[in-house]
Amino acid sequence: MHYNTKMVHSITGLTDRRIDYWDRTHFIKPSVCEASGQGSIRLYSFNDLVQMKVAKTLLDKGLSLQKIRKAVTYLKKNMPDVKQPLSALKFLTDGNSVFVLTKNDRQVIDVLKKGQLMFYIALGDLIE
Repeated sequence: MHYNTKMVHSITGLTDRRIDYWDRTHFIKPSVCEASGQGSIRLYSFNDLVQMKVAKTLLDKGLSLQKIRKAVTYLKKNMPDVKQPLSALKFLTDGNSVFVLTKNDRQVIDVLKKGQLMFYIALGDLIE
């Protein structure tokens, strides 16, 4: 199934201007059919919608688009097997940084600090 800009807006809550901006700046481009001039139709795939929704969620949680771009660039460079990080990985944020869960469920990396490895402790286990 393919989604035009109006459908993307309806599903993701992104404005038409933001969708257009992300396409023009190559942040998230339509993978089915790109715009070819004024009045042309962009068509997005379901995977494109997932990426947009993840990016919007990160924005809503306080991250700037600049930080999200930086995180995606780092992930594409350092995880070459992951072609579309926003739809393939699990993200956490505190509003200042972006953390990615790795395949090892005990490791989290801070992608804005060049992949610095983080650790976490399950408080429930400690309380018990």
